[in-house]
Formats: sequence, structure tokens, C-alpha cells
Amino acid sequence: RARSLVDRHLQRCWRLPDDLPDPERLIVVVGFQLNRNGTLNGQPRVISPRNYTFDAPMNEAVNRALRAVRQCDPYPLAEDPIVGEHFEIWREQEIRFGRRQ
Repeated sequence: RARSLVDRHLQRCWRLPDDLPDPERLIVVVGFQLNRNGTLNGQPRVISPRNYTFDAPMNEAVNRALRAVRQCDPYPLAEDPIVGEHFEIWREQEIRFGRRQ
């Protein structure tokens, strides 16, 4: 349930890479931590791809994923009646961004 809440929440902030060349390959995995109140704890970090500096479309996809995580702050987990009290379950997030997030 926690993953579903985060995925649905991020959909409003995530801009698909469909306007970039070869969008099927533009898959980005971002990790981030949340505070107990659902706000970001620190900056999101790119888990995958490891090297994207010299790949302009991938660099743009990474920037979009990081921007989405920041723009969607705070996350609605703390107020959820089912997972809200289980901070240990949702404090660490790892989200895959791509054509099908």
C-alpha cells in the first residue's frame, strides 16, 4: 500500500520521457528518505543509471525524476490510516521512473 501511495502521488509531478529520443531506454531509479511527517529527509539520489553525464537524453530523464521527487514533497504516507503508523516500512523509498513508472 505504501508503494502504491507514493507511485500515485508521484504521477502528478513526473513528466514522461516520451518527447526524448529512444524513450524506452530512459529508465531511472531514484532513492530517497522521508521524515516521519512525510517530508523529504535530504536530497534524492540516483541509483541507476550510474553514469549519465555524457548522455543528454538520459541526463534529462534523470533531472526529471529528481525534480518529480522534490516537487511532490511532502508525501501522504503519514496521514494514511493503514500505513501511517508504520514509519519503518515507508521511510526508505526506491522508485523506478520510465515510460511506465
